[in-house]
Amino acid sequence: MSDSYGQRLIKRLFGEGEPARVQTTLVAERLERSARFEQERKLWLYSGEAHKEIDILRNRYHSDLATPDLFLHRSPQANGFFFNPSIGIKASSFAFLLDYFRDICLETDYQLYNSKRTYEEVPTGVKRSERYYLKPNLDVGLTIPIDQKFGNIQLDLVIINEIPSYLKVMVSVYSDRNYRNAEPFEEFMEGLLA
Repeated sequence: MSDSYGQRLIKRLFGEGEPARVQTTLVAERLERSARFEQERKLWLYSGEAHKEIDILRNRYHSDLATPDLFLHRSPQANGFFFNPSIGIKASSFAFLLDYFRDICLETDYQLYNSKRTYEEVPTGVKRSERYYLKPNLDVGLTIPIDQKFGNIQLDLVIINEIPSYLKVMVSVYSDRNYRNAEPFEEFMEGLLA
C-alpha cells in the first residue's frame, strides 16, 4: 500500500527519521561558585598553570589563524573569539579561565550585569552553560555621547556531559550617535591576555 499524498509531502518536508528532540531547559539559576571552587581556582592561578594556559591563548590569538580549536570573530558590531580543549588547555581549567576573564573585566571599570547557569537536555546528553554579561560602569550624570569603553562583554562556557565544549569571549558595541566610538578591541585583548 502506498503512502498518501499528504504523508509523502510530510516526509519530503521533514524527513523520515524520528522527530527531532527539542532542547529542554531543566534548570536556570544565578551562577555562583562554591568555596571549594574558589580555593581550586586560587591554586590554579598561583601554581603557574594559569600563566601557561594564558600564554597558549595569547600565542594562538596573535597568530591570527582561524583553526578548529580557535575561532576569531571580527565585525563592526562585535568582536571576539572562542576556543575548545584541543587548543591545549586542560578541561579542568575552562571554568577557572571564565572567572579569570570576568575578574580582568571587573578590574577595567566594568560591572557584572548578569550571571547565569543553565542546564539543558540535548540529544547528546546534558548541556551546562555558564555566562557572565558585563557592562561598563556608567557615571550617574551621563553626558551624551556616552563612553561605552570597549562595549558590552559576554563570556560563555558551554559544557556537554561535564566535558567543556568551548569558551567564548564576545564584545558588542553600540554604533548610534548617543555613544562614543568603542575603544579598540585589540586593547581589550591585550588586557585580557596580559
